[in-house]
Amino acid sequence: MGVQQRVLRNGCDRIANGLYNPAAPASATNIPTRCFAENYLQLNPQFAGATYNGNFGHSNYHSLQIQTSMRAIHGISFQGTYAWAKSMQDVANFANTWTDPRQRSLDWARGRQGPHTFRANGTMELPIGPNKLLLGNASGWLARAVERWQTSFILNLASGSPADIIGAGNMRYGNGRMVATQYWQIPQGQTSWDRQVSATSRQGSWYGTPSPFVSVRDPQCASSLVGGPDNMGFNLQPVCNLNALGLIVPAGTAGATTIAASGTSYVLGLVNPTPGNIGTLGARTLDYWGQFQLDANLSKNFRLTESKSIQVRVDTNNVLNHPTPGIPSFSITSLGNITTKSGSRTFQGQLRLTF
Repeated sequence: MGVQQRVLRNGCDRIANGLYNPAAPASATNIPTRCFAENYLQLNPQFAGATYNGNFGHSNYHSLQIQTSMRAIHGISFQGTYAWAKSMQDVANFANTWTDPRQRSLDWARGRQGPHTFRANGTMELPIGPNKLLLGNASGWLARAVERWQTSFILNLASGSPADIIGAGNMRYGNGRMVATQYWQIPQGQTSWDRQVSATSRQGSWYGTPSPFVSVRDPQCASSLVGGPDNMGFNLQPVCNLNALGLIVPAGTAGATTIAASGTSYVLGLVNPTPGNIGTLGARTLDYWGQFQLDANLSKNFRLTESKSIQVRVDTNNVLNHPTPGIPSFSITSLGNITTKSGSRTFQGQLRLTF
């Protein structure tokens, strides 16, 4: 019967299991003790499991913030805020998937917010009616109809948020990352609705149509790193499913490879690291597109009596009908395609009685 429920020190259990006799010389069957470090954790035998909580996360945030306000002058008011910001954080800490738990600085990267943000709102009373620029001498029912028209807006602008390239194989503990070759440059995307899906539907692209990239089989799948046929006849190379990212180049380019089926020539831009190594491409090296949203409203106050008035108001979201792209996949197999999300205005009417 084996030894059970013993208390261990540093994980040295070979003596307890009878695997090592200190009085005899070490051999293949008499294996010396191999202890863990003093800070290595061993479960107490009376518990089924244990959780170790630690404050491993770290982040910082720096910004320049500017705000300007204009109080109501001749019925016009305005407020604008601009922020230039940058944050850094341990991107793997939230999921506990460090590339290397012993070197957590490898996962130090930009935060998710874009560097530039501008927010503005304003109100303007239209210069129409008694004592105004237009119809200043109006009176009676005409004055009541054209006076006290007011419009306001809310404008939100922001630059694109950082994004990751995904699809790399995990060659360490987690967070697979690619190796950037000498041909790789961080691409600058631009939203365009140029990918015709059908006669009535389009799909967007972020890096253009046709795509300047092509997904290819990683070169190490065909190298000596992946075993070929062994003495049992099994070949690992056909089941190697690592993908690399090729950059499409003109035919005849030095160092280029040609895809036989399509005749496309490419050079390798991103490849997978070899087992046990870490890719050279950092986290969040790409950027999404910026954000644009303009909302507005129009309202009219009708004076009923000296102390009572009624207001009719119409609010509009996305007044310019600006299209909002869907979030793309920055996987090396989908190549930055985005789905179509047409812009749409949303109207909302309100009727309010003021005393």
